[in-house]
Amino acid sequence: MLFFKLFAARGGESKKTRRDEPRIARRKGTLNTTSGAARGRPRKHADSQGNKTLLMGLQILRTIAGMEAPDTLTGISKRLGMLPGRAHRYLTALVQASFLELDHASGHYALGLGAVELGAAATRNLDATRLAGEVISGLAERTGLVAQISVWGSNGPTVIREEQGRLETALRTHAGTNLSLLATASGRVFLTYMAFGELGQPLDRDVADWNAGRAKRPKATPAFIERLRAEVRHNEVAFAVGIRNPAVAALAAPVFDRNRRLVMALTLIGLIASFEGAARKRAAQDLKSSALRLSRMLGA
Repeated sequence: MLFFKLFAARGGESKKTRRDEPRIARRKGTLNTTSGAARGRPRKHADSQGNKTLLMGLQILRTIAGMEAPDTLTGISKRLGMLPGRAHRYLTALVQASFLELDHASGHYALGLGAVELGAAATRNLDATRLAGEVISGLAERTGLVAQISVWGSNGPTVIREEQGRLETALRTHAGTNLSLLATASGRVFLTYMAFGELGQPLDRDVADWNAGRAKRPKATPAFIERLRAEVRHNEVAFAVGIRNPAVAALAAPVFDRNRRLVMALTLIGLIASFEGAARKRAAQDLKSSALRLSRMLGA
């Protein structure tokens, strides 16, 4: 909504011109009603202007955020090097979108609730990632295993950071790697603690990949998936052995926010011998304790 308001605030750009009027002409027995915008150049021009409008709106927000105190239209215009009339159109749109507040008595503009909420959300995400980084550093140091953070992305569970432990053989996963919901411990955490409606296309993709595999394993039916979820809930951690490399295994635990929504998964990765017998129990307990402590830091 803000983008449309900002675009309209420039004035005159939404007015039709003759170039944009539908053009009716008979050509080789056909009726041509293609508008100028559909032909390309005016639409490209409009997109370019829209981008400039958005960038200017963000520049104004950044300028006001950097002020030591609220200021008037005149003062803000001087800071921006912009004519007051033009600045007023932007400021009005930002006020209407709640990104700015106007004190009508003094004429001063300050950041509004929309900008405050956006900043708070960014701060929460930054704090969660920073705190998680400190937690996995401790996990890697204590256990000697690879400790990893993954979050939900547009293509499913996604690795954003990892700390190498003291393994003789390096086990590295690049940041940005997408993980299977069924075949990985991290993925099974998201499979368990997210609603099916939120899993969407990544789940369909991973079910198809799982069922197409050559390995002798049960098909990923709804019943099979529900058994996986029940197992993770019961143990409070997910465990998986590598499909491509059966010598590698992993444990993963969930991290929640103040609304009990899943924020990320913390994962320990190592050679499968690292998770045998009492060693697996110790690693799981350390991982669960670390995930619980991080959840409490985030208000859960």
